[in-house]
Amino acid sequence: MLREAARIRAGCTAAVLAGVLAGCSSSGAAKDADAPSAGPTTPTTVGAPPDASGTPFDVAAGSLPRNAAEALQLARAVTYGPDDWGRGVVAQRPSESEPDTVALLDGACRWTRVPLPRGTLASLSRYSELPAADGRGSVRMTAVVTVHATEAGADRQLNIALEEVLRCPEQLLRDGERVVDLVSSASARGEGQTYADDSVYERGRYLREDEPHKGGAGQPYEWTMDRLGTIVVSVSVKGSEGYAADDLRALATRGTSGMRTRVADLLGEGR
Repeated sequence: MLREAARIRAGCTAAVLAGVLAGCSSSGAAKDADAPSAGPTTPTTVGAPPDASGTPFDVAAGSLPRNAAEALQLARAVTYGPDDWGRGVVAQRPSESEPDTVALLDGACRWTRVPLPRGTLASLSRYSELPAADGRGSVRMTAVVTVHATEAGADRQLNIALEEVLRCPEQLLRDGERVVDLVSSASARGEGQTYADDSVYERGRYLREDEPHKGGAGQPYEWTMDRLGTIVVSVSVKGSEGYAADDLRALATRGTSGMRTRVADLLGEGR
């Protein structure tokens, strides 16, 4: 359980940066290496989060994916693409990840894609971008949906994501792009949030070699991950000139909220 992992982390040596507690320990997780785009204009509003009264939603009998094909179908229906973010947002190239692969942080703190591990039925990443305009740079975001065979497997994905921050506070996203000074925090349902079974939040600074930033400070990087039963949804956002961290955080939250709503609509049943 994520709650138990938080207790364990409390006993580890932790770093506090900007009021956010960094993780302890290490492993390799399935976050996405690339963060696609957002944009200068505010994307269209997405639906509200699923029922916030406790359990996010009741799973309808027989609605959970039973095999890889059903899991991928669900991931394709839930994962945000350019049209979901709002006016002006376009697809990056490539626009989505290769089927049957998942992003993994290797021992050298580099993100790469590997074949789906046992227990993971499907994982899909879609990459979007709001191009530079009106004196502001382009913002990129990645939306990811991963479907696990069990809740324990999905929970482990979040635990690993927490642990990776201490092991790799600096991570190479791809050649010429990296994130540094990463910190993370977590909350279980009923402990600060009621919209997901578990939630993980991460932030840091984003650096691009082909776009030098003043004083080497870089731009904000925001990432959030939510678990709904066996399904994990996440959004990472790479900042750019003219955007504050709050802008990116709102965008990441908007994406995960919208995808949570889709999961509930597709798998839930009325109360």
